[in-house]
Amino acid sequence: MILLEEGEYSLVCEDELQHAYRVVYCGKRILCCSCCGSLVRKRDTRKRVFKEEQDGSIRISRVVCLKCKRVHTVLPYCILPHKHYSRKVIEKIRRFGRISDAYCSNFRGENSTIYRWRKIG
Repeated sequence: MILLEEGEYSLVCEDELQHAYRVVYCGKRILCCSCCGSLVRKRDTRKRVFKEEQDGSIRISRVVCLKCKRVHTVLPYCILPHKHYSRKVIEKIRRFGRISDAYCSNFRGENSTIYRWRKIG
């Protein structure tokens, strides 16, 4: 998995009604394999569902290492690995410890999820 920093990508809206976005890499650093450090090349994209103010999807790139042939997902800063909720939602709930009606009134997470997020931080 390769994580992009905040200024290294932009989100391009593909379908406004479906809240579908595509990640466009615009950074200056060369992406390298996180296992062996070799160069990578683009393989394909895949759909990733994420939840923020509204549920949406995002097309994220996958790259393959030229040396060890491992496939890596290139994640933007706004998406956390192995999480459905965006970084912004998780950080907001961890900071305030409860669901803010003004921020994410459609949050449907369990209390155990909120407890786990707060315990990690």
